[in-house]
Amino acid sequence: MNDFKYEYYNSGNIREAIKEKKNVILPLGAVEAHDIHLPLNTDNILVEYYTNKLAENTNSLVLPTMNYGAVWSLSDASGSIDIGTKTLVELIKNIGLSLAKNGAKMLTLISAHFGNIDAAKTAARELYEISDIKVIYMTYPNIRMYLDIFDVVNDHSLYLHACEVETSMMMHIDESLVAKDKLREGVLNVPEETGYTPTKWTDFTDVYIMGDARLSTKEKGKEIFTRVINDAVGIINREKDKL
Repeated sequence: MNDFKYEYYNSGNIREAIKEKKNVILPLGAVEAHDIHLPLNTDNILVEYYTNKLAENTNSLVLPTMNYGAVWSLSDASGSIDIGTKTLVELIKNIGLSLAKNGAKMLTLISAHFGNIDAAKTAARELYEISDIKVIYMTYPNIRMYLDIFDVVNDHSLYLHACEVETSMMMHIDESLVAKDKLREGVLNVPEETGYTPTKWTDFTDVYIMGDARLSTKEKGKEIFTRVINDAVGIINREKDKL
């Protein structure tokens, strides 16, 4: 049994595991269009790999991946499934309260999908008001500092989607999941209005790549994961030490 996998425990030993490890990680994914070279469950694959590494390196438990998320920007794209921010907030809150009842001292929300972060932040704040469980949340900490690994990125301060970055990360996990013959250039200059008014990506493109996927390699994916995992482990361990 993987001793960091929450679902492999039973009702006779889970409370002791929670008491010993203190922190439980909730992977937040999504089912969302990732253009024609990546599968719809890309965010779920990324976050499961990512959180398993975090659990192993922080002596934490990790929950099964939440496979559906808040997918507003690409909700009109083929294949996307959007459960909405409010629904996701309530799900996270109830999971947090259940974990607290079982003795968890800390809940770490990790999302590979940037669209989940508003929900994660809101749920963390609401749990702060009604529970003693400590909640932290993140995607890929400091990832913007590490984009020197890559050759071409878009000009937006947040969006990294199906591009050289995300495609390289998928290649590192499993190259067979990437349709290399379908890699193409996407949007490099994201419309300015996305920063200050609701804008669906389908309003300005039918290529769901925020960057250029053609330059992706598994080596770049390994390097970016190494850096962000190291930073995320540091954050989790630092916050665990404060408990």
